[in-house]
Amino acid sequence: MREGKKQAYESEATLDFLRSHDVNPVLEKDREMQLKTSYMTFLQAHDKEKTQDIDSMLARVNAENGYVMLKSSALKENTFTPD
Repeated sequence: MREGKKQAYESEATLDFLRSHDVNPVLEKDREMQLKTSYMTFLQAHDKEKTQDIDSMLARVNAENGYVMLKSSALKENTFTPD
């Protein structure tokens, strides 16, 4: 029975389902890479932001929100420390 459950989690269909419902089991190294990528995206959006350009401001806000949410999740999972 356990073998079946393990196999279900390893199937692509199951992983796609979990990812689409934001319950993807994330390995510590994957989370670290996600945080780095998300932070870099935020920094790039911040650098490209122009005061009078709503789209660039929105891109920065979305990137910042994505990073903050990801960091919050990592803190809850104890895969990231506030330091």
